[in-house]
Amino acid sequence: MESLNQFVNSLAPKLSHWRRDFHHYAESGWVEFRTATLVAEELQQLGYSLALGREVVNESSRMGLPDELTLQREFERARQQGALAQWIAVFEGGFTGIVATLDTGRPGPVMAFRVDMDALDLSEEQDVSHRPYRDGFASCNAGMMHACGHDGHTAIGLGLAHTLKQFESGLHGVIKLIFQPAEEGTRGARAQNQKTVTMPCWRQHKPLLHCMQSPRTAKELPE
Repeated sequence: MESLNQFVNSLAPKLSHWRRDFHHYAESGWVEFRTATLVAEELQQLGYSLALGREVVNESSRMGLPDELTLQREFERARQQGALAQWIAVFEGGFTGIVATLDTGRPGPVMAFRVDMDALDLSEEQDVSHRPYRDGFASCNAGMMHACGHDGHTAIGLGLAHTLKQFESGLHGVIKLIFQPAEEGTRGARAQNQKTVTMPCWRQHKPLLHCMQSPRTAKELPE
């Protein structure tokens, strides 16, 4: 059987593609419409059980929600930028949350892995010294930029989804992959936490991570 390291390494091209795509089409909190549709499609293709939109986002607990005009404008822009028609309606109105469940059918803990999908309200540098601009994947949405690594987090979440399915026969318990909107400003977690679909895992195992680099390590990264 293919080793874990071999399989993860084989995902590198996909991870790079996903990350650059999410970076190019950056979407701020509660308007991650295009991003959410691509994530949902990938997870469904892998065979995960999905809970989406209002199923996993408590309407009254959303904080820092854009006004209705902004929500509708960004929804239409997402459609024009390639949001998948079969998924986008469920996220309309700023309900851009996803919970994917893998139930192994074998006894064990409930584990949750949470990743965030939103960009910051910043404009990306348009200069050849900036690698995303130079290589053609800088944000095309003015005033929205993945400057905090959530494009990478979302890609990692999808990579984890592939890895878990590949090695599912050796797993036990239930695993939930939580794709959260509006992490910036700490606006989105409460709205998802208050939905019972995510509650069973909070008292058990919740591994977390965040992409980070220092100026020193940035210089060491390969081109």
